[in-house]
Amino acid sequence: GTFVKHTRRVREAMAKAMYPPEWIEAVSGYLALAVDRLADYCSAVCMWHNTGEKLAHTFTRFALPVVWDYCEVNPASETTGGYSGGLDWVGLYIIHALKAACKAASSQIMQQSAMLQYNSTKDIILTDPPYYDAIPYSDAMDFFYVWLRRTLYGLSHDLDQIFQQPLSPKWDQNKQDGELIDDSSRFENDKIKSKANYEDGMFHVFENCYKSLTSEGRFVVVFAHKHPDAWETLVSAMIRAGFVVTASWPIQTEMNTRMRAHGSAALASSIWLVCKKRPASTRPGWDNKVLEEMREKIVLRLRHCAGQILSGQQQGLLWRRTANTLW
Repeated sequence: GTFVKHTRRVREAMAKAMYPPEWIEAVSGYLALAVDRLADYCSAVCMWHNTGEKLAHTFTRFALPVVWDYCEVNPASETTGGYSGGLDWVGLYIIHALKAACKAASSQIMQQSAMLQYNSTKDIILTDPPYYDAIPYSDAMDFFYVWLRRTLYGLSHDLDQIFQQPLSPKWDQNKQDGELIDDSSRFENDKIKSKANYEDGMFHVFENCYKSLTSEGRFVVVFAHKHPDAWETLVSAMIRAGFVVTASWPIQTEMNTRMRAHGSAALASSIWLVCKKRPASTRPGWDNKVLEEMREKIVLRLRHCAGQILSGQQQGLLWRRTANTLW
């Protein structure tokens, strides 16, 4: 609360010093990020990073973990997790971002619901939609939202509109719009209704993308999930919207050292699905040639995979025997 109070006073001090309004808004925004970072390092679920000899912040993954021992920081100090260090990191990022963007082409930024149709056509639409039920995005966002709201409220009309609610936006039953994830707790624990809502919502979004895409345009969807239901739901929405997948690219996008990857079969890659508009004369379904080729190739592929697995096991056994002999 103390850091929020004095961060809000910065705009008053800058106004008295006759700084331009855009400077006041920018600096206040940067300082709000420093306050948010401090909150991330000041919770009771922060752990000690043994190998790095530093404080591990709250969100080492997309959830609030349960920890038996937590590490507490002195926010006024210049040690790990303190406000001073956070201010340095924010400053370093701003310098880096300005250098990266100074020679980039100008872009037009619009913020609106994906459920609403765009007014112009595009050659390519690339989207990274919510990963089904994997991450409660808005719940995790609330941790930072409440502090940003306290720090930035009153700075501008646009920010006041964004932060008018006490918590971040969730799915709105009345407007049929909002955050699209499969979360049964928002539908009175009705899993079927929650899944149907996600699929219908994704269909409407993809349908808008279909209408906003040129005839030869490409629609690219980035997705990652281990559960077949998630892929079934996503692909079903894409087919209903009128798309056909022309290529898929697994791209390694995740850090192997992240907390989520420790001791678990966490996904290391995201799948990039490249789609185009399906011709009106073509109906969705399986092609017989594809099925015939699958029947022909699947046995050979399975034998190849089995051989690779067996070879790996034999190599592992040989390595263990050698290690025991050396020992």
